[in-house]
Amino acid sequence: MLQVEPDAPHPRPVGWPSLGKLVLVALVWGGAAFVVLGNAATTRIGPVLYSVSDGHGVHAGDIVVGTVVFCLALLATAVIVWPRHRR
Repeated sequence: MLQVEPDAPHPRPVGWPSLGKLVLVALVWGGAAFVVLGNAATTRIGPVLYSVSDGHGVHAGDIVVGTVVFCLALLATAVIVWPRHRR
């Protein structure tokens, strides 16, 4: 007959990060979005690549900053979430 101990710890499902990691990832991406939108609102670097209206558009610098910051956020997400083998 199989006996189950009621106080036995339940293992975490494989592949699911902890709540702390999920909060950290959300903060990383929120910070990245804040930096990109703050840069787009305050700087005028490079030529206008897409004109939204008179006086408003997407500059080349906005694209560069967005690409760099979002690539860094993706790398940070991989470091946070990727499982590491402990010895």
